[in-house]
Amino acid sequence: MISDDELAAMRDTTTAALPDTCTITRAAATAPTFDADTGTYSSGTPTAIYSGACRLRPGNRSDRSDVHGDALIAVDRWTLTLPADADDVTVGDIAAVTASDDPHIIDRRFRVAVVAPGSWLISRRLTVEEVVDRD
Repeated sequence: MISDDELAAMRDTTTAALPDTCTITRAAATAPTFDADTGTYSSGTPTAIYSGACRLRPGNRSDRSDVHGDALIAVDRWTLTLPADADDVTVGDIAAVTASDDPHIIDRRFRVAVVAPGSWLISRRLTVEEVVDRD
């Protein structure tokens, strides 16, 4: 069994190795409101859940596909790693990478699909799916 001090040291080491920065938000708890002037709905301001260090990496290639109308759309899954104390994240929250050495992941949005539980977590690992806006 590891001690509390050993666990804290492992968590500190892992957090220090997270190279990117991200924010995680949760949709507003209020129902969307309709604006008759613009003919659009507004869902309110999302709540900030987390902002800080993270690491985004591709998931395994056994990604799933969803059917949207007559089209089969591939859904890429990624792994987003946060510090262990980022414990308020839930399925459906939206993550966005705000800073990274890889410019290809900055400002991309990802929906949290799985929050992995576990004993003695040294990091919080999330399975996320890229949010693709369809026009």
